[in-house]
Amino acid sequence: MRAATLVILAAMSMSAAAQTDPSRNAATWYQRAIDQFQSLPQTQRDIILNGWDPADGPPPPELPSALGAAQGALQTFQRGTLQETCDFGLDYEQGFELLLPHLQPLRQLAKASNYDALVRLNDGDTDGAAERLANMYRLSGHGGDDRILISCLVGQAVFSSADQTVQYGIDRAAFNAGDSAKLLGAVQNLAGDDPFQYLESVATEQEIAVDWITRRYDEAESPEEFAQTIAGGLGEPTADALIGLDEESFDEA
Repeated sequence: MRAATLVILAAMSMSAAAQTDPSRNAATWYQRAIDQFQSLPQTQRDIILNGWDPADGPPPPELPSALGAAQGALQTFQRGTLQETCDFGLDYEQGFELLLPHLQPLRQLAKASNYDALVRLNDGDTDGAAERLANMYRLSGHGGDDRILISCLVGQAVFSSADQTVQYGIDRAAFNAGDSAKLLGAVQNLAGDDPFQYLESVATEQEIAVDWITRRYDEAESPEEFAQTIAGGLGEPTADALIGLDEESFDEA
């Protein structure tokens, strides 16, 4: 059995498990949080996403007000971060045409969580700030569950953003022992040498690509069609070399 088939079967198995109990699938809660956040007026979302730099002084009054309206979405978002796995039911058979519409809204929720943490730190609510930052750390580990590189990168970017705000709090001796334990527990969920799952994602993308190419170009004229499709990126000599392959050599390549 092709390795790509194994990858797709594994994804289907994970999806089936999530469908058995959707409440244990982080994606269920993330999608609800996305819907809640996007239901807010655009002006409120813009205020939240434009954020605030503590170096400029106290937060503008409209920011806490807008964040107050987003608390429902942020609480639902937290429910997602507390789940072990995240499965958005991606159809890997789409190959290069696979879309990831959840990534940008998740980044926006992470931004909202980060600015909420900063406002809470400014108000002396270190417990609430630590909770919001812990949510971001846990979300960063879910990025790799897509097994797609761009999702891993988004996860690492969310982690870095949380880290910067945590450092801001540490520099001001804001966190007590309980807050620190909460943050440490979230980071420890990312144990291992590859916490954002880059290696598995690279392997999965390779198999997805090979499977997609094999299914799309499965006729005797495949080498020529494939070469014409990507000739601009490969250059003429490489395209000519592809056209010259017989079917067996093309499959091997």
